[in-house]
Amino acid sequence: MTCPSTQSFCNEANNTAEAHEICDGLYLGSLKAATNARLLETWRISHILVVDLTSSVLWPNKFCYRRVKLDDTPTSNLLEVLPEALEFLGEAQLRREPALVHCTRGVSRSASVVIAFLMLFKKLGYEDAKALVERQRPVIYPNIGFQTQLQHLASLVAGAPAGHWGRKLTWLHTAVPRGDLTSPSAALHLQEALGPPVMLRLGQLQDMAQTACVDTVLLGRRQQWVSHGLFFELLRQYKAAPSVPGLRDSAEKVIKTLRTLSLQQQQNVNDTPAGIRAALAIAAHIEAWLADLPTGLAVSDGVVITGPSPPTPSAPAADQRRGFKRGLDEKPEAQRGQQIRTFVVID
Repeated sequence: MTCPSTQSFCNEANNTAEAHEICDGLYLGSLKAATNARLLETWRISHILVVDLTSSVLWPNKFCYRRVKLDDTPTSNLLEVLPEALEFLGEAQLRREPALVHCTRGVSRSASVVIAFLMLFKKLGYEDAKALVERQRPVIYPNIGFQTQLQHLASLVAGAPAGHWGRKLTWLHTAVPRGDLTSPSAALHLQEALGPPVMLRLGQLQDMAQTACVDTVLLGRRQQWVSHGLFFELLRQYKAAPSVPGLRDSAEKVIKTLRTLSLQQQQNVNDTPAGIRAALAIAAHIEAWLADLPTGLAVSDGVVITGPSPPTPSAPAADQRRGFKRGLDEKPEAQRGQQIRTFVVID
C-alpha cells in the first residue's frame, strides 16, 4: 500500500504473513509468497493464480500457472475475470491440489477472487465468505468497487442453477457483466452502486461519534475506529468519490461531530485518549478527501473521476434509470464514452 505515514490507518494493515490458508488447501497471499520456493514446497502448492498485470511467472515447469489481468481500481471489472479464475481454482480443488492466489500484497484483488470462489464453490453468502477470508487473513480489504461487485455477484448467484461445478461455471460465463462498468449501458451500473456504501459509512461514523460523546470507553480505544479510518483513507488514495446528493454536507457534518470529541477532554495533546486521536485522524482524512476533489471534475452519474473532461454520454431514459437501481439493464450496449481516470493503486 502507498499510504502516508502521518495519521495513517493503512500502516496497521501492513504487518502480514506472506500467505494464509483460507480453507482446504486454498492459500491467499502476496507476491512475496509466490516467489518463495521453500514456502511453496512446504505448502505443496501445485496451482498458482496470479491476479495482477505484471508479476513474473517464475517456474512454469514446476507449477501450473494462470494469470487474470486486473487493476486495483474501484472501476476495474472484477466480475468479468471470475469465470476464468474460478475455473482454475475449481480444478485444483476438485483434484485436491493446493493452490495459491496472489496479487501484489494479497489485500484487494486476490482477496476478492477468493471471496467470489467461496461464494460459488462453497455456496457461502458474500458476508459469510468475506468474514471467513478475513478471519484467516485479517489484512484483506477489497477496494470499494470490488466490494460492490461482489455484492452484485451475490444477487446473481441467488439465481444460479443447481447442479455440478461445471454447470455453475457455464452459467457464470453468461451471467457476469462484461466490459466497462462506467458505461451508461453497462449491465451493472457501478458508478451509481458506489454511492450507498459511502453514505452508509458516513452515517455509521456519525452515529459512532455521537455515541462516543457519552461513552468514555469508546473515547479511549482506537481499534473501534480503525475500519472507518481505513475506509476514508483509501477512498482518498483511490481519488474517487460518489457524487450522490448530500454527500458533501453529510461528510462535513461528520467532520464537525468528530472534532467536537476533542472538547471532551482538556488534557495535553500528548495525553489525548487513543479513540479521540483516531477520530480526529479520520476527520482529517475525510476533509483531505473532500479537498482533493478538483473543481473541474468529470462526473458520470455516480463517481467523481479526476482528469480531463471526457465526452458527455447521453442521459439514460427514465425506464433505464429504474433499471440502474435494480443493478440490471436489458438495453443493448451503447457506444462507450471514453473516460480518463487518475487512480492510485493500493493493493
